[in-house]
Amino acid sequence: TQNIVDPRRLGKEIPSFLDEDVSDIICLLTPSSDSARAELAQIASQTSAHVARHDSAPQADLDLDFEDDAQHFQLISHDTGKHAIILRLSATVKNPRQGFTFGRNRARCDICFTNDPYRRLSNIHFRIYINDSGIITLEDTSVNGTLVDDNLLKGKTRNAPGETSETRRTLTSGSKIAILMHNRPADLVFLVQIPRRQGIYEEAYRANLVKYIKNLQDLDSADSNTTIVPDPEGSLNLFLQTGQGRPPSPSHWVPNPRGERTHRNSRGLDRFQRPWSGPGKSNEL
Repeated sequence: TQNIVDPRRLGKEIPSFLDEDVSDIICLLTPSSDSARAELAQIASQTSAHVARHDSAPQADLDLDFEDDAQHFQLISHDTGKHAIILRLSATVKNPRQGFTFGRNRARCDICFTNDPYRRLSNIHFRIYINDSGIITLEDTSVNGTLVDDNLLKGKTRNAPGETSETRRTLTSGSKIAILMHNRPADLVFLVQIPRRQGIYEEAYRANLVKYIKNLQDLDSADSNTTIVPDPEGSLNLFLQTGQGRPPSPSHWVPNPRGERTHRNSRGLDRFQRPWSGPGKSNEL
């Protein structure tokens, strides 16, 4: 038998993601509400490295199983507008240790939302990052919260004694992220799309992922003793203290720049843990 290659991969018919793009892309966030589509159009008009147009792609009904396949990754639902957020391993971000930050503070967020008349958004509302097992995770750091697959996450809340709030959920292809605004029509809703990589696509992505994690660890090690100084606006970024005050890890634990501990199996980073997508706090990492 002979492999059948989508003609778009050969540069025919329509623009497409190249093979190196598929091995670099962490995920896409495609807008699933009018408010989200309007926000991305506004961000794109201001030139953002994390927002791209996909209106030249053929329109098709959203089929997550089909979309996950690397050779069909460009097909986007007709209901997702003209733009999508693309998170890449090679992207330049505000704070590499935090991954990709979303919120209303332009100085601190990689994706900054602007239409917030009731100030529902926090400076950094949530972040999306990859831990050392290659698991894509969303952590809420806001007051008003974020819904991930109908689970409310709140990073800043007052709990009764003994109660804790869920702040993190793993993301898989088809996960729905909703930023809660002043009313439901104003909510910013996005669908997560992750390519299902097999063969050379999977090998290339894993190689890039290992380099990405190693770079974060090197950055954390180099800066752990660096004195933190205010930025030109006088703000002190406390996130830069992630390398301090963490005890040494046993050899079978992988140091994590975000303060987590991740088990390294006998095959190192060649085998990644599968994300838990079940209910409740078992999802927290």
